[in-house]
Amino acid sequence: MKRRWFVLVGLLVIALQSAILVAFGFPSPADPATALLLGGMTLAGCSFVLGGFDRRLGGVEWYQFVGVGNVLVGVSVALGQLIPVLTGPTAYDSSTLLALVVFAVVGGGSIVFIGADWVRGGHHFDLSVFEPGPILASGTGKRN
Repeated sequence: MKRRWFVLVGLLVIALQSAILVAFGFPSPADPATALLLGGMTLAGCSFVLGGFDRRLGGVEWYQFVGVGNVLVGVSVALGQLIPVLTGPTAYDSSTLLALVVFAVVGGGSIVFIGADWVRGGHHFDLSVFEPGPILASGTGKRN
């Protein structure tokens, strides 16, 4: 897989968040979960875009940007479902709500684990399968 696909993923995430803001407006201060979800996903998209370029930026490697993006996605998903449960009534009944929160926390936690591993340099996931794209410089990916 080419690393440049992370640029496309990041731009799609940013475009989706922008479309949601245009369609529904900015979330009210009384709804921190929506603000957290939209803000976190937008920052994740920016991080994916930076990671899609095959270079270092300020001493940070491409895979560390992608890892931070994954961590932001995981935290945003988990907290976006958990905060409404902790702050007040929701539109879901108790069994649906419990399943939704469990799936969001487990799924978000998995994405956070993957992102944290990418930030560390891919000890559990092989980053060398992401071959360098033609954008900017060339390289093998994982640094030793």
